[in-house]
Amino acid sequence: MTANSYSSLTKANASVGDHGAAPSAIATLPVTATVDDIKEATDRDGAVIVQGVLSPDLLARIIADLEPYLDEINPKTDYDGDACGAFLPKTKRLEGLVDKSNAVVEAIRRSFRL
Repeated sequence: MTANSYSSLTKANASVGDHGAAPSAIATLPVTATVDDIKEATDRDGAVIVQGVLSPDLLARIIADLEPYLDEINPKTDYDGDACGAFLPKTKRLEGLVDKSNAVVEAIRRSFRL
């Protein structure tokens, strides 16, 4: 998956879902944001995007590692009637990331050094 594919992925996740509700905005903060800023945005929006946490190389490696798994998932049929599958028909869930990507492990290790 290229950076453009990742951008398309994030745009698709921000689009209006089949349920018709308007998406809420998710704050985007720089890597220099304070813990308080990140907590405030997370409390308000339920999530936050912190740009620059992962290097472009590490992000590309994570995407390359996980893309084959994500490509195999069909969220409309793969969740056996799971309520989240019904309400989020475009959302793919992938568990066990550390087993699937050494780059994910590297990102986690780096986060403890910040």
